[in-house]
Amino acid sequence: MILTSLLAGGAYSSAFAASAVPDASEWREIRHIQELNPWLESENAAGLLTVSASKRFEALLYADKGKGGWVDYYQSPNSLEMGAQVESFYPFSPSVVLYGKVDYSSFTGKNMGGSYFIDPTQTPFDMVEYTDDNRGTKKRETYNLKGGVGVRLSQRFTAGAEASYTSANYAKQKDLRHVNDLLDMRVSAGLIYKPHPDFQMGANYGYRRRVEGLLFDTYSQSDEIFYTLVSHGAFFGQREAFGENGYTKEYEDKPLIDKYHGGALQADWRLSGRVSLFCEFGYQWRSGQYGTKSPSSVVYSQHNAGLLSCKAALTVVQKKNRHLFRLSYDRELLHNSENIYRYENESGGKTDVAYYGSLDVAEHVKSRITASYTGYLGQRHGVPVWIARVALDHYRREQTASRHPYYRLQRLHTSAVRLALERNFTARRDCYNIRLGGGYGFGGGDRNIDGTYATPSADQSPPKTMDTFLRHEFEYLTAGQVKGEIAFQYARQVGGKGLRLFGTLCYGIAHALEAEHVPERNHHGIRIALGCAF
Repeated sequence: MILTSLLAGGAYSSAFAASAVPDASEWREIRHIQELNPWLESENAAGLLTVSASKRFEALLYADKGKGGWVDYYQSPNSLEMGAQVESFYPFSPSVVLYGKVDYSSFTGKNMGGSYFIDPTQTPFDMVEYTDDNRGTKKRETYNLKGGVGVRLSQRFTAGAEASYTSANYAKQKDLRHVNDLLDMRVSAGLIYKPHPDFQMGANYGYRRRVEGLLFDTYSQSDEIFYTLVSHGAFFGQREAFGENGYTKEYEDKPLIDKYHGGALQADWRLSGRVSLFCEFGYQWRSGQYGTKSPSSVVYSQHNAGLLSCKAALTVVQKKNRHLFRLSYDRELLHNSENIYRYENESGGKTDVAYYGSLDVAEHVKSRITASYTGYLGQRHGVPVWIARVALDHYRREQTASRHPYYRLQRLHTSAVRLALERNFTARRDCYNIRLGGGYGFGGGDRNIDGTYATPSADQSPPKTMDTFLRHEFEYLTAGQVKGEIAFQYARQVGGKGLRLFGTLCYGIAHALEAEHVPERNHHGIRIALGCAF
């Protein structure tokens, strides 16, 4: 969706002088407090103690409407999402800061097909319908709860902990029907040590468990056979019929389980009175499986991965300006293997599953590097007069899918530049904000290189593929495309205690410069949001 990056909040307020005493006449909002403080975007919850603003509370209702066929193979060309969100920073005392966020969203997407997963970009493999003629409506409800606390233990030590819990229900309302239940839990604990007034360093440990359960069923009374492609990468794998066995076995709830363990190190230097540098280095180990291991159920596949992340943020503060330069790099190397198994009958009618080893079926390498600049320029009534943003992004993906002796290799890369400019107009109780944004993206690579590791025997058949989705996804990611966005916000302070009411209207468009395999070249999005803050 074009508008998923838009954060609705009142007029774009200033979190500039983090050390200044908050004033009720200022138009601060949470997203700018977070954006201008790199600790709050780190993995270390102890960074909450670096927030010096008074308590902040925001509540929001929003609706997003998307229309147009320039979407990925698993997305909807006609969607509506509505939601509500509450978020707050609360300095409980000079030594304790609390943070909380609760949000709910309801999504309906028409004419959807492709993947059975909620977000196939997060899964080690994909399962897609072996046809593009079975599209239907999909619905999703998502609940998220997040909380954190930072505690100052002494002048030099600060500790913090954070937890989040996300649950979602997702279902297709046309055969082959799938019902998904998602549970995603994250917990972390961290520590910051400040040996010098101009230097502090931190470390944290985090754990994540993500389980997406899938249940397949049909309501049709016909004898139609529904086929699924189990894609190990680039829509290359094996085809199976819905029924008694396999990845889409009937009447069996099959979970895709992911576990993440890892940590990160942070360092923050005040290089001068106006310049500071923040760095973070993190690594996570990922492991998981598809299926439940028990005497009568199957673990179909197992995967493991290593995730590396590096971030740096340089902040330059002037009298009425603040400049923030960011650089980030992320890389994931994932391996997936498929188990060889057989159902065996024992005496008394009991069925057991016996395993006979595993086969390597996929290796995925994904990396992304992003450089950005954000400038808060000028200041009037505590609000930046201008906000300028520039971002450069480069993404690479290499996938090798194997069904010995056959393999498929895919390499792709995409690059994008994004620009945005905001102007604030303030009066004593009113603030108007106009935002214009745009971007250009392009890419390339090898859509598929198919080959063999050895000469196939006479009785071996090549793996199955789904070339319709292969061409669709590759073109959507790599075709030249432009995006534009215009947004208007109005906020008004009510009473004398800092209560602010606001409304947002935003329109965005994505346009492909050429398209051969995606049905349309345009996708439009509209967001309406109403809320309050204090």
